Amino acid sequence: MTEDSKFRYFLCRHAHDPVEINLSEYVDPFVDVFLAYWVGVLKMLEVLLDAEGLVFYIVWGTETVRELPSYGKNVVVLLLMEEFCEIPPYFDKVRYVFKTHGFFPYVNTLQLGASVALLVKAVRDAARWACSSGLLALRHKGAIAREEGGMTVPLGYARQTDLPGKPFAERRYAISFIGSVKQRAYHPLSIRALLGTPKDIARSRMIDELQCLAQSRPGEVFWADSGSYMNGVLSDGVRYSELMADSKICLAPRGSSTETFRLFEGMRQGCVVICDRVPRHWFFEDCPFIQLDDWSELGPCVNDLLADPERLEELHRRALDWWQRRCAPQALAGVMAERLARAPQIGGRAEADVSGLEPQL
Repeated sequence: MTEDSKFRYFLCRHAHDPVEINLSEYVDPFVDVFLAYWVGVLKMLEVLLDAEGLVFYIVWGTETVRELPSYGKNVVVLLLMEEFCEIPPYFDKVRYVFKTHGFFPYVNTLQLGASVALLVKAVRDAARWACSSGLLALRHKGAIAREEGGMTVPLGYARQTDLPGKPFAERRYAISFIGSVKQRAYHPLSIRALLGTPKDIARSRMIDELQCLAQSRPGEVFWADSGSYMNGVLSDGVRYSELMADSKICLAPRGSSTETFRLFEGMRQGCVVICDRVPRHWFFEDCPFIQLDDWSELGPCVNDLLADPERLEELHRRALDWWQRRCAPQALAGVMAERLARAPQIGGRAEADVSGLEPQL
């Protein structure tokens, strides 16, 4: 624990030793980890939460870390980037679990009949979830539903900079997208190569519509393929942030998961966000995004928006307001502080001993 911090923070990821984090001098310890948003949230949480001796384990990655360095009512977990919605095996061994993507799988049932790839993925994900979390779900379903011991939190932003958005009326692009279009290269005879993936299908249809819009609205549409998800992760985020700050409409198509950083980043910049249908998490209840069941609907949707400048401006204002009330670090820290205050009180100061730990497998 540093002198200027009330709590201790450790980054945990699969096959790595825990790394202690200093919030006041934070630098991402791995090239594919980006915690700037959460560092801001945790700094605000220290101000708002009347407690001492808490240990925060920030668990990062799609490969689940199944064991923590310590357990108890002084331990709080931030479970980030785990897209399969697993309930962690330590759920009832710690004070609280805050998790992105939720604890139960989501699929847009309206799309199942239209996409064999989505149906295959839904079945596969459900089977994986049942094997890893089925019994835990029976045990903890009520507690999760009541937000006792765990709750879903927003993704926040990745490497988006703090560049302020331009005045809405002065933004250069009516609509923009920059990101990966294809998931990755698969063996030509694999199921994913033959059927496609939900990400590939959604984004290829979106690009088809964007190209049509670009022809009918020259100079108003910008899109670029970043080549891969990792290319975006490893960039400094400046070009991406500049483009979003100069766009009125931001497209946030699904990736492996229906929720994407781009959705939240667009809202943070006051863009009108068009996205796939997402789960009914608490922070999405009054979100002013526009959800599509099929990206073939994009062209008419955009044309209707651009034909109604007053509605577009109103959605812009509501996006900024939603971000400040739901997802800005101070707002989310307030919700987290309230949940932690409800949890059983800790019995004095306790610290995690991470010396000599083996890599978490």
